[in-house]
Amino acid sequence: MKRSALFLLILTLGLTGCSGSYAVPGGGTASESGAAAGDVTGEEGAEDAGKSSAETDTASDGTPATTVKDPEAAIGDTIYLSSMDTEMTLTAYGSNRAEALAAARDEVLRLNDLFSVGLPGSDISRANRDGSVVMSEDTETLVRDSLALYEATGGLFDITIYPIMDLWGFTTQEFRVPPAEELAEALKRVGSDRLSFSENEHTLTLGEGQAIDLGAIAKGYTSARIMEIFREHGVTSAMVSLGGN
Repeated sequence: MKRSALFLLILTLGLTGCSGSYAVPGGGTASESGAAAGDVTGEEGAEDAGKSSAETDTASDGTPATTVKDPEAAIGDTIYLSSMDTEMTLTAYGSNRAEALAAARDEVLRLNDLFSVGLPGSDISRANRDGSVVMSEDTETLVRDSLALYEATGGLFDITIYPIMDLWGFTTQEFRVPPAEELAEALKRVGSDRLSFSENEHTLTLGEGQAIDLGAIAKGYTSARIMEIFREHGVTSAMVSLGGN
């Protein structure tokens, strides 16, 4: 009888020990598996909770370096807009995402006002209409890069291709297959080597009958500007889609 009672006592103490809990430094309790009660689990969780909005690391010189974390880094917003003859989707994450997206939208619309072939007041429309234009800084950058690409590709990249695009109806959406003789005549007006670019006066002058279109380079430039704006606003994660082309 005494042996049975002793066995039950040992068994009870053993079971109690397996399912028991103990106090952990800083308050709270933890089971013997190491899981603490509340929001913090284990030693790693306790360290993260102590850091909350800041994480302390060690710099290369051995001194502590504190990196502030964005509590909204996983929260993203998306905006949609139609510009540059395409549909655009901009997504940004972080606490400054709203300001970053608003600034990016404004920049897209501003650049479209400069580069559009359909807006009468754009740099490109004025160049095509008047034969010469004093360019804005952004337009000058694209023209300079376009002329460099013209040379680098042996004439394959050519912003003076606009008369051919117009002949096929890409500019008016009235598509047609032009006769060979019309294409041959239009090709006489194509060639960036006939453009005159003055860096001192920031002026672009077209050859007789020429017209230009920056559509092949404008969206790439615009996407780069959007990413610059995102960085300026502290956005570290984002996605930019400027249409299918």
